[in-house]
Amino acid sequence: MLIHRDTLRTALLATTEEDSRYFLNAVQVRPDGTVVATNGHLLLQVRDAHTIPDEDFPQRPNTGVFAQSPTDPVCLPVPLVEKLIAATQKKGRLPMLACVQVGQDAAGGIFATATDLETSLSSPLPTGTDRPRFPPFDRALIPADRPHLTIRLSACYLATLAKAAGLLYGKHLYGGIVEFQIPTEPQYQPTGVIRSQVRVIITGPERTLDGVLMPTQ
Repeated sequence: MLIHRDTLRTALLATTEEDSRYFLNAVQVRPDGTVVATNGHLLLQVRDAHTIPDEDFPQRPNTGVFAQSPTDPVCLPVPLVEKLIAATQKKGRLPMLACVQVGQDAAGGIFATATDLETSLSSPLPTGTDRPRFPPFDRALIPADRPHLTIRLSACYLATLAKAAGLLYGKHLYGGIVEFQIPTEPQYQPTGVIRSQVRVIITGPERTLDGVLMPTQ
């Protein structure tokens, strides 16, 4: 399978070096191409919207010979992921060169490869009992059909709130907490969709922020 480097970069945001029982300084690649990462507080699943056939990926000397995609989840340590991303082609119009290939060879060995056509990086990955223990996260996932309240916020506004929380909390371990208060009275959801201002509260040790996110159309 081919996984775009930006998919891997996004998943890396949820990794941590503070391992306990599980291997959290890694991303897990699922058989369907989903990349999963968690630090115990945040879990991210990232998928490419469009897949590229493995046949389009160039075979280079001294790299794994692709036979098929892995049938079991595999773990890629963060340092290896960072090296693989660095080995992808930074400029060019060939989309497969912006990807990392995770594959299985004819002997059953698992590997990850990246290339920019000038240099290549290929690394074997542990399998079976040697495979690192990634936390069993399936029970933490929320079913898509579960009743829920949806709120859509612009990423740039979220970034602004995160920056504000960082300033209010200083060097706090988790950078502060942002609280959202969403009105749920019937007048705010005449069509089943809540359209209202959202109150934002950030309470730091020295000062407090109380603001409003305006509704979007």
